[in-house]
Amino acid sequence: MMQGKKPTPDTVIASVNMWLTPLQVNAASR
Repeated sequence: MMQGKKPTPDTVIASVNMWLTPLQVNAASR
């Protein structure tokens, strides 16, 4: 996934949002 790149805050935030958004959608749809 990370191909030898240093994780920058932007990429960390993007990946966290990618995982959290479906969780928030699932929680909201309950």
